[in-house]
Amino acid sequence: MPVVQIALCAPLPLFAELPAPAVEGLAAALTPAEVPAGAFLIRQGEEGDAYYAIAAGQFDVLQDGRFLRRCGRGEGVGEIALLRAVPRTASVVAQTAARCTGSPGNPS
Repeated sequence: MPVVQIALCAPLPLFAELPAPAVEGLAAALTPAEVPAGAFLIRQGEEGDAYYAIAAGQFDVLQDGRFLRRCGRGEGVGEIALLRAVPRTASVVAQTAARCTGSPGNPS
């Protein structure tokens, strides 16, 4: 059982209403990613293929190059493109070295 991933995902608002077995299944499918400071996790305009839960570090969310917010451990990014089937609405850049979990694949 992926205890660390479950602990990271269960409190996220996106998954709060899911029953425990569904959260466990979701957590088991997540892949950890190390993201160096300055690297893009998500680029605005690209196709959405993953939702990321932040395990450590800080990310800045930028829309059209404008700072929107900073997010960190216990928060998630990338849901809008997946839920609405639209291109990514913002870029997410690592402000510090960071770790996150998401669908299989590597951050760009």
